[in-house]
Amino acid sequence: MYDGILMDPPSYGRGPSGEMWKIEDNLYELVSECVKILSPEANFFLINSYTTGLAPSVVKNVLNVALASRGGFVTSDEVGLPITRGGLVLPCGGSGRWQRNQ
Repeated sequence: MYDGILMDPPSYGRGPSGEMWKIEDNLYELVSECVKILSPEANFFLINSYTTGLAPSVVKNVLNVALASRGGFVTSDEVGLPITRGGLVLPCGGSGRWQRNQ
């Protein structure tokens, strides 16, 4: 059992038999399976993704649903690269964190 999980899943991939894995189709299933190996005293679950187009709200919703029975709270944010000129940020994906209430 784990007290925390930190994941950076790929955007897509292929299994040994050629099956396709896409983060937008399979993220919830992956997180749900990982929740099963969290200890009752787990402190955090963090997802970081550089998949463009994956909104932080999607990551937040996945964590909220998958970890609803554990209480705690979920936050999410955009992953981005700072642009040196102009002070802008180039969006590159999303992140989300579930944290147990202390």
